[in-house]
Amino acid sequence: MKVIIPAVIPRPLAAGSFILKIQKMVTDGLIAKYRSDHIRKEAVFVNNPNTSQTVYWPPNHEDAPALMKDLLEYLEKNSQTSDPLVLAGIFHKQFVIIHPFIDGNGRTARLATKILLAKMGLNTFNLFSFENYYNQNVTKYFSEVGTIGNFYDLKDKIDFTPWP
Repeated sequence: MKVIIPAVIPRPLAAGSFILKIQKMVTDGLIAKYRSDHIRKEAVFVNNPNTSQTVYWPPNHEDAPALMKDLLEYLEKNSQTSDPLVLAGIFHKQFVIIHPFIDGNGRTARLATKILLAKMGLNTFNLFSFENYYNQNVTKYFSEVGTIGNFYDLKDKIDFTPWP
């Protein structure tokens, strides 16, 4: 991963094409090639990995491109003025809520978050692994990061009050 940080991270900070490349990389060999490298074009749902019960219905696929565009614009607009940890947390949570891909959303979110932190000066690649934490704490990760319910029922309950 060290090679990615200085060489490939684009401007703007979280360009959509870069997110697509991450998703393609983390799903390579796991899903059919035609299902990667683009925002989903069909409905998806999130199952609890322990119970296989559906716990979250992300936004409709028609809304996903605009939601991703808004998220990436928010990142770029706030990258110079917001605390990197706060911004990375907002990115990670919102990305998982939008769930823009058929598969690989969590892996893409975790890697993109680490790259985002590195680009903002907090290189955590040698400090800890989101993947190791995730693999050891799947249930806790879902309860903390995952959203339960239907996106359209929850979207008005999310508070985006600016930080001072």
